[in-house]
Amino acid sequence: MALEYLTIIGLCLSIVCLCATIIILVFLKHLRSQRTFILKNLCFALLVAQITFLAGIDQTAERGICLGITVILHYFFLAVFMWMLCQGIDMLLTLYASESLGKTKISVIMCIIGWMTPALIVSVAAGLKYNDYGTAQYCWLSQNDGVIYAFVGPALTVVMVNTVVLIFSMVKFYKLKKYEPDCMAAKRSRAAVKSGLVMVPVLGITWVFGLLAFDKSTVVFMYIFVILNASQGVGIFLTNIVLNEEVKDEYKRVRSRKTGDSSAEQDGELKCDWSGNTYITDDMLRDKIARVGN
Repeated sequence: MALEYLTIIGLCLSIVCLCATIIILVFLKHLRSQRTFILKNLCFALLVAQITFLAGIDQTAERGICLGITVILHYFFLAVFMWMLCQGIDMLLTLYASESLGKTKISVIMCIIGWMTPALIVSVAAGLKYNDYGTAQYCWLSQNDGVIYAFVGPALTVVMVNTVVLIFSMVKFYKLKKYEPDCMAAKRSRAAVKSGLVMVPVLGITWVFGLLAFDKSTVVFMYIFVILNASQGVGIFLTNIVLNEEVKDEYKRVRSRKTGDSSAEQDGELKCDWSGNTYITDDMLRDKIARVGN
């Protein structure tokens, strides 16, 4: 009973934080960028997955319903990892691409990775092993005939790739440390790295205990999994909203419009200041980063 209450309270808190994150990113229009586009999709995928988990993980009485719930959970949890992979790709493009690529083209590629790849994996796995979608205890993938690897394999791959991306990103920022640019593009880059530093370990560790919990049905593992699962939405909200410099600047800019403080609004629109009086655009920042890395 205690575990059930903890699951409900924790996931409800996570769901509220995810909803708040999506709403804030949608209404602060000046924050629209490739990073926030990816983050909104990731939050939506995690939101649907956690709502479905909360409502249906134990709905094992009806085989058809349990099968449907398992398919939904498999798809949206995979989508979370695929959008996390998109975060890693975006970090690489921000730090290493010397030229700005077409935003529409990149967005289409990201959607293919984030939404179509999980659909392909789930379609193949469910088509071949539909009897292993749902167990006697939970509406989740069975670990008997290997269908669980249709989730573990892609998830583990994404975690490994993003770990390497984070290492390269942190090395890049170390090289840029002496510049300390106070500009929008730099803040977006720092925000992306901070988000990755939270998402990679949280998602990875969460599902390590998740697999142990579903496999062994050990109470300790279940408690750890529930706590970590609930922390995902809270971690995203804190990292990408509460502690995000870009969001704080945009909030000040919106407030300045309402109060009529034009100076604050102008400050919010400044680009880069590398040397005290020379302003550099986002595209020029990419060139600067590329030269530092060479």
